[in-house]
Amino acid sequence: MNLEIRDGVISVGGSLFFQNLNLKFNPCALTAVMGRNGSGKTSLLQVLAGLVKPMAGMVGLDGVDLQTIAPRERARLIGVLVQHEPEAFYGTVRDYVGLARIPWTNGWKFTSKDKQAVTESLYLLDLDSLADESFHYLSAGEKQRVRIAQLLAQETQMLLLDEPLQNLDIDYQGRVMDMLGLQARSGKVVLCVLHDIYWVQSSCDQALLLFDDRQARMGQVKDIVTPFDLQLLYGVEFVSVNAGDTWLVPQK
Repeated sequence: MNLEIRDGVISVGGSLFFQNLNLKFNPCALTAVMGRNGSGKTSLLQVLAGLVKPMAGMVGLDGVDLQTIAPRERARLIGVLVQHEPEAFYGTVRDYVGLARIPWTNGWKFTSKDKQAVTESLYLLDLDSLADESFHYLSAGEKQRVRIAQLLAQETQMLLLDEPLQNLDIDYQGRVMDMLGLQARSGKVVLCVLHDIYWVQSSCDQALLLFDDRQARMGQVKDIVTPFDLQLLYGVEFVSVNAGDTWLVPQK
């Protein structure tokens, strides 16, 4: 299943981010969304997820207008990790992850498959020991892992993640990027907003660069994440450092 935006015009809060935007995201690729603060990364993900309508143009799933798909069905197709959300949830970690199964259930009647999806997601994010703890009292990093587990438990064909690595320790950052790569290789569309160039280079297949002039470019990481492109994107010079592999780091 493909996700695309055709002739998109995206404006949020009176700010125009993109005009005539045309992008197509295919399965089996992990795509990094990159750009400076305020470049429209979050707004683009919200539009692609159907949370915000584009001013003009269409977001399509295999050519079908996303806005014509019923919310429940849409929630079975697209999973979203937003950057910020209300944290006033006093249930357990297991309960929080279980919310992901609502699109698949008849009310709160969980089947064995629903329970298995929750259990497996808790295991993948190393949350077994916290499953019966209150979500509200977890640390910021633990809450982020729970939110990612919830996204995986939703079992959608598309995953859109806004800064999934925020608040995570370095070991969990690597584990999450490995998981997202596996999700992509299993045939899903996976997009994630990233600020760390290392994870883009080491884990992603494609990159979408959102420039300050409201232009967007997408391509393979090896072709588009270069010192020249990154300087245009961030206004900072980058140099190549050879440490077994070649990595790009900002010039001091």
